[in-house]
Formats: sequence, C-alpha cells, structure tokens
Amino acid sequence: MAKIVSIEEILNDLEHGLTRKPSSIGYEPLIGSISEKYDLDNNQLTLLFNHPQLKGKKTKKQSTLIIVDTVQEKEERLRNQENHENQNVIEVEELVQNKEEELITESLAEIKEIEVTLEPQNNVEEISENVPKEVLEEVQLDLDLSVKKPKSLKDFLFK
Repeated sequence: MAKIVSIEEILNDLEHGLTRKPSSIGYEPLIGSISEKYDLDNNQLTLLFNHPQLKGKKTKKQSTLIIVDTVQEKEERLRNQENHENQNVIEVEELVQNKEEELITESLAEIKEIEVTLEPQNNVEEISENVPKEVLEEVQLDLDLSVKKPKSLKDFLFK
C-alpha cells in the first residue's frame, strides 16, 4: 500500500524540530524524526527529500528545554481526582438508595403475606355446616379420646 505524505506536513515537521532520521545531528527523542513519524525507510526518505520543495531544507533547531508548570498540573490532577471521588460517592449513594428501596419492597411484600395469614379464619361452625354429621361426630370422638380430662383440680395442677 502506498504511503501518502504531504509536502506541507513535512515542512511543518521540520519547522517544529523533527529531524530526517533518529541518527541525524540534533535529533531529540522527545521531538522525534520524520522517518519515525511516517514509518519511512532510508530509500523512501531520500526520495522524499529529493522533491524540489524539500531539497536543501533543514530542521529548525528547537529548544531542548521544556518548561512544565507542575503547580498547575497538580491542581488539575487534584480537581480531576476530586471529581472522580465525587462521582464515586454519588454512585455509592445511588446503590445504597436502590438497595434500601429493594429491601423496603421485599419487607412490605412479607408484611402483606403475614397480614393475609393473620386474617380471621373461617369459623368452625361455618366449616361444619358443609361436613356430614357422621364425620363431625367421629372427629369429636377422636378429640375426646386424645385429650384426657383431669378428674380434679389437683390432678390438673400437679400432673
């Protein structure tokens, strides 16, 4: 695949301190070279600089001193960190609120379920209306046999 390189871009790169190759005099690793930037081999680089507009053009020397305002960078980092922490706090608060709502919903459902079971049950008399008399007598007899009545108050209290 053919590489497309603009003459204007190369002139701009030379203005900004890019050298032809990393081995060129004045090469700065922080700035770089045209061969690195455009991934050009030596033959391609030679062809490029044989172009009439690039012939004899040299790299403009750039200052190797780079001034960094660390105070401003630290302030910006702190602002970014605070924003990130604030976002985390908001997310945690939302999670807690969602969990609380979920627990409340579950608790309300359980309370309703308990309320349903605590509603007054049908009266035994209402149920017994639909049961044949023979079955009721048999159940009553079973109940009488299963529960021994105490003979006296003394038997009831001390046994």
